[in-house]
Amino acid sequence: MTDNVKLLSSIIKTTHIAQIRIRCIIDTAVCSELRNILKIQLRKYNSIEREARSVANARGWEFEPVCTTARVNVIIITKIQLLFWGIESRIAAMVIKASTEGIIKCIQNKHSLKQSDASVAILSEKLLDCETANIEKLQGFL
Repeated sequence: MTDNVKLLSSIIKTTHIAQIRIRCIIDTAVCSELRNILKIQLRKYNSIEREARSVANARGWEFEPVCTTARVNVIIITKIQLLFWGIESRIAAMVIKASTEGIIKCIQNKHSLKQSDASVAILSEKLLDCETANIEKLQGFL
């Protein structure tokens, strides 16, 4: 079961950090189409995180919150990148890179599972689908 706990923890952290990053980026997007895509992504990440926390609560699994240092680092790095990358193509590239990293982390965690909890596996697939869709939708802005 610990593998499932690890995977669920990773899903929660990934979706939480993604929401922080998008909140930092969303107001700098000049193009309304890009802003709308980011808003949809934000809602999807929020939904997956809520579902993951619900599964954790149902199983009695507890997780440490995403540490303040990690949250602050994401905000600072994102804001610094936006100073130099303030155009839509750079914003899209930044989100695509983060989504790619999310895909890699999710796949690595799934491969480490010996026995999969059905709810955790479904959430993992939802996160993979979300990350893949993000990449597909943002490619047009590169």
